[in-house]
Amino acid sequence: MPLPQIKNNLLILSSGLALHLCAWQTTLAAESTLAPRFFQNDAPVIKASVNGGPVDITTSSPAETLRMANMLRASVMRTKHKSSFKTDGKTFTIVDDTAKKSWVVKSRQEVPRQKNVEAPLILAEMFPKNASIQYGLANYYEGKKNWTKAHDAYVQACKLRDPEDNFFKHSDASKDRGDKNDKDKTDSDIDPGTDAYYQLMMGHYATAIKELSKAIDEHPNWSINYRNRALAYRKINKPELAQADEKKLAELARSKQSGVRSFARSMPENRQASLYVMTGQYEMALECADAVSKKTPAKDQAQVVSLASAQAELKLGRYQDAERDFQACLKIADASHREAIKVLAASAASLAKEGPAPYDDLTLLKDRGSRRYIHRDKAKKIVPMTISDIAADHKGDYRVYEALAEVYKEQSKWKERCKQLNILAKIEPKSSAIVFAQMEAAQAIADWPLAEKYASRYLDMVANNETSRARLNEIVYAYMIRGMARQAQKNYTGAVADQSIVLKLDPGAPQTLQDRAECYDRLNKPDLAKQDRSMLAKPAAAD
Repeated sequence: MPLPQIKNNLLILSSGLALHLCAWQTTLAAESTLAPRFFQNDAPVIKASVNGGPVDITTSSPAETLRMANMLRASVMRTKHKSSFKTDGKTFTIVDDTAKKSWVVKSRQEVPRQKNVEAPLILAEMFPKNASIQYGLANYYEGKKNWTKAHDAYVQACKLRDPEDNFFKHSDASKDRGDKNDKDKTDSDIDPGTDAYYQLMMGHYATAIKELSKAIDEHPNWSINYRNRALAYRKINKPELAQADEKKLAELARSKQSGVRSFARSMPENRQASLYVMTGQYEMALECADAVSKKTPAKDQAQVVSLASAQAELKLGRYQDAERDFQACLKIADASHREAIKVLAASAASLAKEGPAPYDDLTLLKDRGSRRYIHRDKAKKIVPMTISDIAADHKGDYRVYEALAEVYKEQSKWKERCKQLNILAKIEPKSSAIVFAQMEAAQAIADWPLAEKYASRYLDMVANNETSRARLNEIVYAYMIRGMARQAQKNYTGAVADQSIVLKLDPGAPQTLQDRAECYDRLNKPDLAKQDRSMLAKPAAAD
C-alpha cells in the first residue's frame, strides 16, 4: 500500500533527496544539513557512517521518521539483499547485511504520546493469573490511595506467586515498606511487613502492630518495621512503646545494620545458594549448597538447596551432575514443583548426551571485563574472574553463551545471536527472558513465522504465570511483533487484533497505527484506515 500522502511537497522532495544521499552516497561530510536555506526546519540531518558504523538520520517529526524508515526499508528490500529491520516505535534501524550498510532513523521531536494510566487495570483483566501483574495493580491502587484494593491485589499476587520465588523476583519493591523479608512461604502466605504497611495505611493499627511484630521477630535489623510500628503505636496513643521502637531505630542507624545492608547477612544459607544462582555466581552457589547439605537441613531447606545446586551445575555445563542433582531433588520436591523440575531434568539429560556446544570466537569477549564473577582457586582463596577467564577455564558455561549473544546483538548479527539464544534455551527451557530475546531476534531477521511463534509463546507464559516479571513495555512489544508477523503472513484479521491491543495499552504508537491502517486497507475497511492515518498525521508539539 502507498504511504500516507504528506501535504508539503517540498518536505517530500527534501526527504527523497536525503534518502537517496544516505543510501547511495559514500562521500557525505561528517555532519551536514540538506538545503538549509529553504528547508531548514524540515530537512533531515544526516551524520555519515564512521568506521563502518550506521548512517545516522534525524528527521523533523515522528511522522517523517516513519515515512523515511519505510522508504529506506522498501529500497533495501527491492535489492533482494539479506537485510533486517528493527524498531522500538521511536528509532528505526535498517541493516543491509549484503552491502554491509546500516541506517538509524529517529526524530528530533518527541511524539506527544498519550499515556494510558489505566494500563495496569487492562493488564490485570487480560492476565488475571499473573502474579507480577497483580503486584503492578497493587502499585496502581497505591497511587490512587485506594488502600483496600491495593491490599486485595497484593494478597492475590501472593496467592499466585511461585512458592519458590523470593523477594528478588517481586515486582513490588517500594523502599518505604518492610517488604523485603525472606520467609519460606506457601503460595497463600503473605509477608507480614508488607501486609502491615497496608494495614497501617487503612487505619487498622492493631493488626498492623501484630504483623510488624512478626516481621521484627524474623528480621530484627530491618529498620523500616520499627519505624512503622512506632507510627502505629502513636496512632493508638502508646507513646512509651513508640519511643522504644524509635530508640531501636536510632541504634540501627548508628550501627549501619538496617535495611538492605543487613539482608545478605540475615539471609538463610539455603536462600543464599538461590541468590548466587540468580546472580550468575554458580561456583559460590555450589559452595553454599555444599555447606548447607553437611548440616542435615530440614526438608524445605533441603529442597531449595538441592534445586539451587542442580541449577548451578546445569549452567556450568556439568550436565551429568545436574541430571543427578535434579533427580535427587525430585525425590524431596513438593508436588507443585515436580513438573518444572522434570523439565529441567530432561533438559540436563539431553545435554549430557549431546555434550556442551562449542563456543564461538572467544576473542569477541576480550574487552568485556567489567563484570567480575566470584570463584575460589585451588587454595580456596576467592579470585575474581572475567567472562574471558571463565570461557578459558571450562566448556559449556551459560554465562559465556549469554555474553556472546549480547555481543552479537550489539553488532546486529542477528542470526549468530539466534544460534546462541537457541543454546541458552536448551539449558533453560522455561525462561521467558530467552523466549522474548528469540522473538526480538526473529523479528530482526524478518523470520515472521518464527517471530509469531515466539511472541505467542511469550504471551502464553505471561498468561500462565510462567514469568518472574511481566512489564508493560515488554507485553506491548510482544503484541506489536506478533501483529507485524501476522501482517507479513497476510493474516490481516489476526494482525489487527494484536495491533488494537497495542494501541489500547500504548495509544498513538506510530508504527502500529501505520501497520493497522495498511491491514484495514487489505480488509477493505477504508474508513478505519483513514481514521488511523489521520491520527498518525497529527503534528507533534514544538520542542
